[in-house]
Formats: sequence, C-alpha cells, structure tokens
Amino acid sequence: MKLAVEGLQQLAALAASGPATRLGLTHIADALRDTLGAEQACFVYGEDQDWATCGDSLCGDDVGTGRTGLWIIQQQAQTQKKPVAFNIRSKRVESFARAAGARGREYVAARIPISESPAEMVILRGPWQEGIDRGLVRLLQAARPSLVLFLERMLNAARVEREREQMTMLANAAEVLTRGEEPREALAGIASAMSSSTGFELVTIVLWDEATQKLGPRIINKGRWEDNSLNQMWTNPPDSRFDVPFTETIRARQPLPSPDLQNDSRNSEKFLEFCRWIMAVSGAMVPVLFQDEPLAAISFASWRPHALPPEEVEFLKGTASRLAVGLKAMQMYRALAESKEQLEAYSKQLRVNTQIEHRLARTDALTGIPNRRYIEEVI
Repeated sequence: MKLAVEGLQQLAALAASGPATRLGLTHIADALRDTLGAEQACFVYGEDQDWATCGDSLCGDDVGTGRTGLWIIQQQAQTQKKPVAFNIRSKRVESFARAAGARGREYVAARIPISESPAEMVILRGPWQEGIDRGLVRLLQAARPSLVLFLERMLNAARVEREREQMTMLANAAEVLTRGEEPREALAGIASAMSSSTGFELVTIVLWDEATQKLGPRIINKGRWEDNSLNQMWTNPPDSRFDVPFTETIRARQPLPSPDLQNDSRNSEKFLEFCRWIMAVSGAMVPVLFQDEPLAAISFASWRPHALPPEEVEFLKGTASRLAVGLKAMQMYRALAESKEQLEAYSKQLRVNTQIEHRLARTDALTGIPNRRYIEEVI
C-alpha cells in the first residue's frame, strides 16, 4: 500500500510540473507502469488527423493494434464507463469484459476524460491472466485525475497555435475558398476551424445545388475517424435517409437543433443507429444562407451533451454566415473565370473566322485560284 501511495504521489508531481511534451508523457507512462505492476503502459490520444500513441520507455509506442482496434477499445470504454479488460490477437481486439475481477485477459484500458473529447485513454498490459485484482482497478481510477491534468496540459499547449491558425482561416473564408480551383481541402480546414470555435467535435459541410435541388459532396473536419468505415458511410451514404436532415434544414431555412441526437424521432432509425455508433450525443443542422439563397448545410455533432439554448443556436448560425460569404465569393469567382474563358474562346473563334472570310474574299469559289482582288493587293 505504501508503494502504491508513493507511486500516486509521484504521478501527481509529474502531472503538475513535468514537461508537457511527449517525453514528459513517457515519464508518466513509466511511473504508472511501475505503480500498477504492469508490463507495459501506453497512452492513446487524438491529434488533428490521427490517433497518436505514447508508451513507456521499455516497450515503446506500439500498443498491439491499429486504428480500428483503438476505435473499438474507445467505444467499449465509453459504453461501459469503467475500465475494460480484453485481449489482442494478431492485432485484433477481442473478449471484452469489465476489468475488475476479469479472468483470461491480458490488457486493461481506461478512458482519460479530458474536456475536448472522449478519445484519450491508457492501455495497460500485464500478467493478469489469472484474474485482474479489484484493487488494481481502484488504483488506476485513483491515478486518473493526474493523467487528466497532464494530458490537458500537453494537448492544450499544441492546441493554442492550431486554433489561432484555424480561426484566421474561418475569418478569411472568402479568401481561402477563392485561392484555388479545388475547394475540398479548404472546406475541410474551415470545418476544423468551426469545430474548434463551437466546441462540436464533428463538423460536416454539405454543398447544395439550388438548380438541381440536390446535395453535393460532404466534407468533414480533420479528425481521428476520418479514414474509417463509419466516415465512408457518412460521406458516401448508402441511401437517402442520411440526406433527410440536411435537406430539411435547407428547405426550412432554419436550424434544426437536437440535444438528444441518439433519440431524435425526426430522424430515421438508421440515422439514429449511426449516431450511437459514433457516440454523438448532441448536434444541430444549420443552413448556410446568403440573402435567403441556400448554399450548403452544416452538421454539428458532439460527444458531449449540449442543451442548445437559443443563444447557442444563434452562435452556430453566425458561424454558418461566415461560410456563406466565402461560398458566394467562390461561386462568383468561378462564374467570372468561366466568363473569361468563354470570352477568350469567342475571341479566338472570331480571329479564325476573320482569317477565313479574308481568304474567301480573295479566292475564286469555283477554282480556288486567287482572284482579281488578291492580284491587286499583291501588286
């Protein structure tokens, strides 16, 4: 018990004053491994575009599974709300159970609930096949406040500069969207800026074609689920049920807030099931309007509850209005570019036609021999 208390005190000291870097996190992993008597301790946290892992100094950063496996572990830990035990075989995670008292499991994972997302967790490997002692789970729970403190410090340090760049991009949406011909990358950056400024972790922008009354491509903010199968289902929906919330908010020209996204009766059961898969708790659909002309719709979704009072909905509408200016500028820029191309094509054709008429006026139509006018010009 004395060693455990000393280990927790060491963790608290490192969390409060240790360097807020990956090296500092490695020191935390070493201390946690020794305190719990584990063989390996590895932290998993989210960067902008991917998962990142940081292990102890003995075993390194390889936790034994890939991105999909990490997502499954995260989902299980989020659902059970307590540490979970499992095995990893050939990089596949299997045999989940509550950690306390579990037998035949080699790994334990626990969430580290920082303020921005539920993705952060620690994964431990140890000699626990004969059973995971409940005291070990209580000790892990006792260490969690120190782990939360350190990860908040480390991730906040990297987040400040990133958010400054994203807010600049959102403020200058019109300039960003008219820089190049392909807007998808710019829109993904704007969606990421919206995520940072609004507190909604998942932001999707769907363009709208008023002429055809159809939705265009879906662009999501850069995030950890960007390349997995759920993202593919969301960006390339299998049927129109995933389109309904977007088209409804566009045609109503009004936001559709949803504090309980997983049980909103306005949406199809398939859509609700998808929200449960991605653990989205609250959300809102907001139209992007330029002087009442619909240009797009934005889906805001969060892993944390949002009451979505009127003032928050107005804030989301204000965020959408910034995008509206950028999208309208992009439309006008493209229309101008197309007009310029058409004028250049007309000018080229006119020069060709003039040359043809000049030739025909100086050539005999029957024989093709130069006529009197040509001879007089030459003389």
